[in-house]
Amino acid sequence: SRERRLPATLSAPAPAPTKWLDRKFDLRGIIGQGGMGQVYEAYDHELDRKVAIKKMLPDIQAIPENRERFLNEAHIIARLSHPFIVGIHAIVQEEGCLYLVLDYVDGRPLSSYLGEGKRLDLKTTQGILNHVCQAVEYAHRNQVLHRDLKPSNILMDSSGFAKVTDFGLSRVVKDSMSNAAIIGMSGTPAFMAPEQHL
Repeated sequence: SRERRLPATLSAPAPAPTKWLDRKFDLRGIIGQGGMGQVYEAYDHELDRKVAIKKMLPDIQAIPENRERFLNEAHIIARLSHPFIVGIHAIVQEEGCLYLVLDYVDGRPLSSYLGEGKRLDLKTTQGILNHVCQAVEYAHRNQVLHRDLKPSNILMDSSGFAKVTDFGLSRVVKDSMSNAAIIGMSGTPAFMAPEQHL
């Protein structure tokens, strides 16, 4: 059966380059903002493709623990190669700032669709959940817990495929699943498991 796609809602064409990074990426404007940093649309002139570049905010990276967490996200994502997980290409450190070079997803977060107040039909919802569950199951098989899975961390591309992003709160489970019980609480309260609230 043919999979139903969400309609594409793309942003306006990116403006001219505003900043060059690592002499091969030009940053073309902010397309997202998270707790740890800003996300730019960029162009990789060496490989002739669009990428997304996540820049850690200076005041946040001044705290060593935050910088370590940002780099930890890069190392965790690098372990995960899956069509429904946003991948990473490089870590760039320049002029005291830290950047992650990521897959560019031509689309928008699932949260923006839901924020419009429209209901998704059953087939579309099943398709999204299928993609997300495949991504999460793959991460679990690689001993990675996302810990902040929510609509704003699920990107819908222009073909209607769902891709999981923002592994900044992820944790690699090293010895056993019982370790998860001592990790501590993290995530977004509205989307946390009940046992975390308890």
